[in-house]
Amino acid sequence: MAPGPRADTGRAVAPRALPRLALALGLAACGGPESLADCAAVADPAAREQCRWEQIQPLAAGLAATPPAPGAAAALDAALATVEPAESRDLLRLRLSIAHPTEAARFCRGAETTGAQEKCRQVLGRPHLGTRPRAPRGPGQDAPKTP
Repeated sequence: MAPGPRADTGRAVAPRALPRLALALGLAACGGPESLADCAAVADPAAREQCRWEQIQPLAAGLAATPPAPGAAAALDAALATVEPAESRDLLRLRLSIAHPTEAARFCRGAETTGAQEKCRQVLGRPHLGTRPRAPRGPGQDAPKTP
């Protein structure tokens, strides 16, 4: 029997590696992870965090809706609790705070790491990000003066 296909190293590809390759290609063809928990299996750290961000968005949208979807806050909190490590949870909280500034205080309340707490203070201290409701202004109108 002839050896399998040769790689650039000149060695034959091990036949037992072929089923794993086929499985990996099959999973890639089916799309990405389907849940927040599936993101933990993503090997690349940046891709893993992006996966988590994409999976948490529908839950955050339910909370940001007017009026908020029933149970949205509890569902979002439960989903965040499944994310490990704390730095990843805090990254999601910070991104949520920026994406949904009217809920920033709520998201930042749960910040666990010192770095995230500092960033949350910055986000909450920037009223132009929309953390406080403001009356709409028309063209040429000055911002209200604060004493």
